[in-house]
Amino acid sequence: MKKSLLIFFILLVSRLSFAQNYNPISDDLYVDTKGITNVININDHIGIVQVNNSNDNFELLALDEKMNILWRTTINGYGVQIGRFKDKIAVVAATEHTTFKGNGNTYKGFIIDPTNGKTLVEKIIYDDNNDYIEFPTVLIGDNYFKFCIRQTYATRKMHVGIPIFFVFQMSSWDKEVVQTQKLEITDFNEQLEKINTVKPVVNGTFIKVTCNDNADMFVSMLNGPDIEVYKYNAGQNSPSAQLDADVAIKPNSNGSLSSKIMFTTSKNKPNDLYYTLMYLNENKDPELMVGKMDFASKTKNSITQAFKRSDIKALEKTFVPVNKKLEDPDIGSPKSLEIKNFVKADNKVIVTLGGEYLYTSNYGSYVEGMSLLINAYDDNLQSKFQQFLPTNYRYPGKSLTAGFHIINNKMYVAGNTKKGSGTVGVYGVLDLGSGQWDSMDFLIKKDIKGYLDADDILWYGKGFITPYMQAHGMFGVKYNLGFQQNDY
Repeated sequence: MKKSLLIFFILLVSRLSFAQNYNPISDDLYVDTKGITNVININDHIGIVQVNNSNDNFELLALDEKMNILWRTTINGYGVQIGRFKDKIAVVAATEHTTFKGNGNTYKGFIIDPTNGKTLVEKIIYDDNNDYIEFPTVLIGDNYFKFCIRQTYATRKMHVGIPIFFVFQMSSWDKEVVQTQKLEITDFNEQLEKINTVKPVVNGTFIKVTCNDNADMFVSMLNGPDIEVYKYNAGQNSPSAQLDADVAIKPNSNGSLSSKIMFTTSKNKPNDLYYTLMYLNENKDPELMVGKMDFASKTKNSITQAFKRSDIKALEKTFVPVNKKLEDPDIGSPKSLEIKNFVKADNKVIVTLGGEYLYTSNYGSYVEGMSLLINAYDDNLQSKFQQFLPTNYRYPGKSLTAGFHIINNKMYVAGNTKKGSGTVGVYGVLDLGSGQWDSMDFLIKKDIKGYLDADDILWYGKGFITPYMQAHGMFGVKYNLGFQQNDY
């Protein structure tokens, strides 16, 4: 029954023992960068970090599990995405980028040798001289490399840099940014040659493209009140099936839908697609929906949970502390909750929720982040448990992330929390079978300044590498970047 709408991590180990040995490379390995764009693992021993040095060039840094630098490669352009593809590294960069106008309409692809960082192939993969605003999506997997471009009806103006999630509260020009006049998804091989191009019919407001491990695509859009999802089998130009999400949307009511809904696929069942979103229900309470679409049987189901203040307080009282040095969880007002991450791993579906508040004064602004609420379901969306990670922090002008990694029915979670007057990392291991924490503690940080960039932790077979970002400059848009290696 449809409802009306008014809208990482860490490591493979069964027991947690925090690293007493650490090996920081340098507190200023990178100075005045624009920050980390992406990280990937080549295997259990080698990871790659993509750092945008400026608008004009970026660097790939290869680190082993002991934080030895294996190689560094600087590439011209503005780094957009990297991924592991056919045992190589696929890279996409914009040839032009400015702070106010964003990316230009020309993109280069690179195929990089992961053993030495040398460029094997370099080629323009998209070029459009039209002066319309265009948004890229790069999808890279072990056996696919897809470049999606969405062309809007808006022409380039100085205020194009305004974030897209404000578009429904802005001018008619900004609404043109949401409208799509061209949607094109191209597959490339290892030589960066085009092997297939799909041009989906856009029935409404484009949401996003999602891929499974078989290189099949799921294209979602808002058509009237319905979220429509079309499945394109790998190599095919026409959809094989279409299903609607179990929710009716009022367009323009809660901002950009692409920032409110997330999709994830199943490794074992390529026809299954899961989705989650938060919205205001008929009683104006925040409500979480988690849904599943089976494109083989063309069936679907979903569950919902509304959050009232009394519900939140009752949930917080169920928390059993495993480390009294940490504060009790506090997730604040239900209306501050947003979806932070969504993943299907092993036999679980995980949705994490968190809230935050922005405070401003004559002395500046800071963000107050609240605890992370972890929701676990089985394959059929039966609720298994809800658990908390105390990620309560205050940080000047910056929203801090949490990240996690799941393997062997364990969830390794990291984020930032308060310790005294400062902000430090917090790290825990959650048993997905029992729903209880095996352990939890502060993540030791020595001689490294800044906050934990938990989204970009690299995990290995015997340890993990944590990046720390120290913001500076008038608007905090430049960073010093340091790393710390942690053993288990």
